[in-house]
Amino acid sequence: MEARGLPDVSGARLRDELEIPDHDLAAACTYLVGEGLVTVRWAHGEVPATVVLTHQGIRLMEAEEENSG
Repeated sequence: MEARGLPDVSGARLRDELEIPDHDLAAACTYLVGEGLVTVRWAHGEVPATVVLTHQGIRLMEAEEENSG
């Protein structure tokens, strides 16, 4: 289930900001989809068109922030 109201992030932006190769980004997104943490709309090639956090992904990030703060 996709989180509503959250902006999609372009795969190209993620790749550029993380400075990782296309195939590594594709592998990471595939893993995170399998874990239920993100949803991905795939484009042609390895770079996803968009990525958005799921509700479960948001909850995990919030828990990580609480534990680190």
